[in-house]
Amino acid sequence: MNLTFVNNVTGQAEYNFVHFLDKAGKPDVLDIDALLSYDLVVNTLPAVELRNLNIKPGQHNIFRVRAPQGYLYLRQDAPTSYGSMLALVREKGSAALLHTQRFPSQQKLLAGTYEVELLTMPRIRQTVTIKPGQATTVQFAPPGVLSVAQDLQGFGSLYVLEQDGSQRWVHTLPEGSSKISLPLQPGRYRIVFRMKSASGSQFTDVKDFTIKSNLTTTVKLFN
Repeated sequence: MNLTFVNNVTGQAEYNFVHFLDKAGKPDVLDIDALLSYDLVVNTLPAVELRNLNIKPGQHNIFRVRAPQGYLYLRQDAPTSYGSMLALVREKGSAALLHTQRFPSQQKLLAGTYEVELLTMPRIRQTVTIKPGQATTVQFAPPGVLSVAQDLQGFGSLYVLEQDGSQRWVHTLPEGSSKISLPLQPGRYRIVFRMKSASGSQFTDVKDFTIKSNLTTTVKLFN
């Protein structure tokens, strides 16, 4: 890990060292100007801080920081119609973005609980626990594809149908053309569309359909 000694008066980094252990597991000794006051930042993800180091000049000072780490493994067994897939990682209970990670990859994280948001359509949110020295795997079902071949001008939206029967918006169709080929996660959906030339709301078309992994579902509007 990169260790940063920050001057806690000026806020500037005075020293950066990459932590070293010898073959016996013993760390090396760092020479630090003891006349300054420091905060130590261990640049794990997220970082761990040890404030106001009490460094005594002319002697060997030992500081211990607890920073157990594990791995977040984003697994993707084959290419999908999403292209390059991303996940957003946040600490549980925090709205701040901690890390952006691509599929497939592995990232070392501080042990703890995280919220992982996959940028699928619709998005998938999972709570994961990272344990010291272990890898936690996150993956997603291969998407299918929604195909609308008709080239109609109008106004439309796409909804996912939840298990309780409610609908949740996931996508707005472009007004210039209803013709789309859109990757979607497996599940039940609803498309709602009205042509721009229609003379009233009663001419809205509603179609329910199902998306299955690795298959294309074709929806015909007003048919």
